[in-house]
Amino acid sequence: MKRRLRGFMNVAGGFLGAFLLVFLLGTLSLFPERGVRRWITSLDVPGHVTVASVGMDPLLRLTIRGLVWTPEKNPFLRSLVLKRVLFRPAWGKVLTAHRTLVYVGEVGGGKLSGTIEWRRSKMRMAVNTPVSLTFPGPFLLRRGITLQGTGKVTMDLIVQTSGTRTNISGDLFLALSHLRFHWLSSPLGPVTLTFISGTVEGVVDRSVMEIRKIDFRGNDITVLGAATLWLDPLTGKIRSRGTLFFQPRLSLSVSNPRLNAALRLLPRGRQGYKLTF
Repeated sequence: MKRRLRGFMNVAGGFLGAFLLVFLLGTLSLFPERGVRRWITSLDVPGHVTVASVGMDPLLRLTIRGLVWTPEKNPFLRSLVLKRVLFRPAWGKVLTAHRTLVYVGEVGGGKLSGTIEWRRSKMRMAVNTPVSLTFPGPFLLRRGITLQGTGKVTMDLIVQTSGTRTNISGDLFLALSHLRFHWLSSPLGPVTLTFISGTVEGVVDRSVMEIRKIDFRGNDITVLGAATLWLDPLTGKIRSRGTLFFQPRLSLSVSNPRLNAALRLLPRGRQGYKLTF
């Protein structure tokens, strides 16, 4: 009896293994690489998105290589590059009927990680940097602009689709340290600014980004303020408005004399020289 049961289990195991092998091979051979690439590059985002390759392995892990986003007419940023993004099912949640993916993205100078979860018409996306990114990292900047330093990013966004409309809501947090920004061909001539620390906190509601806190502190200057950014539905361009307060130190007149002179032409208040845009 035991021999028959053992033989039956061996045969059943063989059939199960063969079925899984055929299933995986069929899944890989039928994977719509062109369709996925076409869907990614047609996303409704301001600018142009390209992908080098898309593939899936036998463990059902989706890999996207060479993901590049090129914004339109950005004076500083030429493109944002993710070398590789790996998506895999979160099997612990999938087995409890939750559609959840875990992802890890490789970028220049660090990694991004997080989760994506679908519930009916809502998608929740969490993004974080386990280790500080080293700038310029994933950013390709315009000629004559350099950026150095480290930073951490945390975002928790909810994307909800209702008919033809897509709403995005959530919050974001960006912490920077030892930041050095150099702009060779600025309207005021060469500008070099160094910040010991920088913080940006904001929320997104109905696809409008409200940056509630901008706080950059350096030896030459401190910059404080807030801003609002949104996508113009008619032109497709990103619009912005806000207020910045500049607190220049005496050393700014030596490191950036033209910038120092221009800032002191602005109206002055309790928080510093005020720029409204």
